[in-house]
Amino acid sequence: MFYRILISVLLVSLSVSAYARNPGDPIWGVYASGIGEVINPSIDPCNITYKVAAMDNKRILKNIAVGTMVPIAEGLTWSEAGVVSRWSGQYFEDQPDGVFKTRPCRAETTLRTPPPIVRRNRPNAGGLGGGKNNPSNIGHDIIGNHKLAFTCTSGCSGVWRHTMTVSSMDKQGNFSGTGYYDGDRGYTWTVKGKAIGNRVKFKMVYTGKNKGYTSTNSGNIRPDGTMDGTGFSSTGQKHTWTSQ
Repeated sequence: MFYRILISVLLVSLSVSAYARNPGDPIWGVYASGIGEVINPSIDPCNITYKVAAMDNKRILKNIAVGTMVPIAEGLTWSEAGVVSRWSGQYFEDQPDGVFKTRPCRAETTLRTPPPIVRRNRPNAGGLGGGKNNPSNIGHDIIGNHKLAFTCTSGCSGVWRHTMTVSSMDKQGNFSGTGYYDGDRGYTWTVKGKAIGNRVKFKMVYTGKNKGYTSTNSGNIRPDGTMDGTGFSSTGQKHTWTSQ
């Protein structure tokens, strides 16, 4: 009898360990819930709550499919997800999550600085998390200033440093902004692009000196928010690029 009990305990232990999740693995997500209500732009922000769960949780995926939950951030460790969840839930769910809930639900809310966590979202996955108005289509919020370094590889030479300011970005990952060449601010340009998951692409069109010259770029967004990639110009030059 003792051995039967021991074997049963061992089998249960093995079963549990086989399905155990490592809190340090980037498999966790933070999800906004409408508590049974379909989440849409007109929902009362006070009715939105937040839950931390594994990204492959079947119940979460089912709720996403029917629209009662949306991903706020995915690809996080358990600790990172906890920080994002606690931040989003400050003051009884008052704090905007920066992805879907864009305004607090109480006018008297004191807005706080978001936690220093890179909020990574999975790329568009069709019926589970995809769709025109689903924030899971985007990855990183790249609004702000970026120091770009373009290193010529063909048709030119040297390193050319620019400053890019992304001023707007929608829920589909489309962004726009302006920039200039650090060595001569007379070389100004506009930029339009798209960031999905950990991929980014953008096109710069000069508006000041050398008006009409373009630079088309694509690359990767690293977990820390910096970027790198390759590109080419309208005159056939080729380059690599990095951002800080």
